[in-house]
Amino acid sequence: MAASDELRAAVIFLPLTLGAAIGSFTRAYDPALERTVGPHVTVVFPSRPAPPGALEDRLWAICRGLAPFVVDFDAVLEWPDGPDGAQRLVVLRVGEGRATLAALTAAAEVRDELATPHPEPYLPHLTLATGLPPSVAAMAAREAERFVGVAAFEVEALTVGSVDASGVFRADAVVPLAGLAGGAGGER
Repeated sequence: MAASDELRAAVIFLPLTLGAAIGSFTRAYDPALERTVGPHVTVVFPSRPAPPGALEDRLWAICRGLAPFVVDFDAVLEWPDGPDGAQRLVVLRVGEGRATLAALTAAAEVRDELATPHPEPYLPHLTLATGLPPSVAAMAAREAERFVGVAAFEVEALTVGSVDASGVFRADAVVPLAGLAGGAGGER
């Protein structure tokens, strides 16, 4: 894929300690997922090729007006996964910060050259494991309860990058929220 038509995404990476704990969990249940990007909350899903810099420019404009905010996880959910829904995916639902993330995603993912909105309403979450048989997903969901209500962190920036054909995310820009770098979302 040429640089001019790379899939672009924006994510929020977790703080080191929390990221390490969730990464360890994900490696146990879905090692391939952990190798693609590591623990994160997706803000803009890599659904369409985007011109270089276009997503970053949009996010810089949006984030100038957005103060840092707190995110935590309030529930573990299981969703159907795969074309027939026979497999399951296990996620942590964002609790505190959910409305801010949903608004941020709505502002960034419009029906244009940058992204195609999710077919269903966006629910901010962190994917823990994909493609699990139902019995394994149930076990993983019970184990993931340890992250509910205890893992709050402040979001100060978004990380933007490209996603290659195998799904691996390569970070290449950080977009700070307002209140950092002199209170204006940084200088671009």
